[in-house]
Amino acid sequence: TDFVVAALKARGTTRVVDGRVVGGDAPSPHRIIGVLDIDAFVAVPLTTDGKPVGLLLADNAITRRAITDEDVEILELLGLQAAQALARAHLTEELARQVASLEAATRELRRNQERMVRAERLTAIGEMAARVAHEIRNPLVAIGGFARSLLLRSAEQDPATRESLEIIVNEVRRLESIVKEVLEFSHPAPPKIGSVPLKRLAEEALDLLGWELDHAGVVGRVEEAPDTPEASADSDQIFHAVINLLRNAV
Repeated sequence: TDFVVAALKARGTTRVVDGRVVGGDAPSPHRIIGVLDIDAFVAVPLTTDGKPVGLLLADNAITRRAITDEDVEILELLGLQAAQALARAHLTEELARQVASLEAATRELRRNQERMVRAERLTAIGEMAARVAHEIRNPLVAIGGFARSLLLRSAEQDPATRESLEIIVNEVRRLESIVKEVLEFSHPAPPKIGSVPLKRLAEEALDLLGWELDHAGVVGRVEEAPDTPEASADSDQIFHAVINLLRNAV
């Protein structure tokens, strides 16, 4: 009600005697009187740091004696203690919320840290897998090329040798597929830039794919313009690119 709001904002105790506010300009307390069924009481504002936190109402419904100045002083002292208790309770509640929030943040931080550790481990594993696949890719191409070449030259009357070579060729093809999947899944390894003689690199690629070229009836020949400088590139990656280009061309 308007009376309660005014009593909360008052600097001191608001007294009501015979249903009227004494010594103040607060609105009529008729609603409070209707609730308490008493026409004499005092309203003590509870404040902390100058801010109202509650209102202490005291009446003489039981004693029916007049509320004295001494009674008001005691009520105001009780009101001060009650206000401080409310303030401490509010601070305790706020502290509990902050602690709960901090605990939740700590748990989330731990979860994020664990996820980061797992992600770093997975990244390290992926990089290691990429390096391993990168290192075995070119030797694998060489093994496959030589195996195919030997298979082409194997005599028909030696089925055991031919069967062994076919197994090697098939297994190499399977391993090449696995290496390709690993490289596509993992992060590409950073290039190792160096001086690359392109003609020699192309000749090595043709030698490795000699069986595929012969089997397809393709003739490979390397031509180089005079005074062609060496390229600044990653030799392994360029070699793999040339292998792919030649296979696509075949």
